[in-house]
Amino acid sequence: MKRFFETSGQASIFLAMVPLGLLLALCIDVSSVWKKSKAFWDIVAVLLCGLALAMMVVLFQDEQLRIYHLLALLVGVILYTCGFHRVWQWGKRGIKRLSDTKKNNLERQEKKKTRRN
Repeated sequence: MKRFFETSGQASIFLAMVPLGLLLALCIDVSSVWKKSKAFWDIVAVLLCGLALAMMVVLFQDEQLRIYHLLALLVGVILYTCGFHRVWQWGKRGIKRLSDTKKNNLERQEKKKTRRN
């Protein structure tokens, strides 16, 4: 039975690919902001990450895409969805609350002005 990583180079490639998985998940998450052209931005995000994956394989002078490359991407996506995605959602909710509060304050000020007149 072979070990999962046969050389230390494979381990370093694995560790370099995990941030690429994080980037892939981030690009897809950011593309969800644009509701009207979501399909376009999803395609752009996947193409950019595919290009980055190909560049990583060439950069590390690996002949082909191996299973541990894909596993590293999956680990990066899982790390993003379990951690950074929650922070992203929290930030979006906070911004929405702030904008709703500002909108409500403006409406209250307008009502006060109309009552005075």
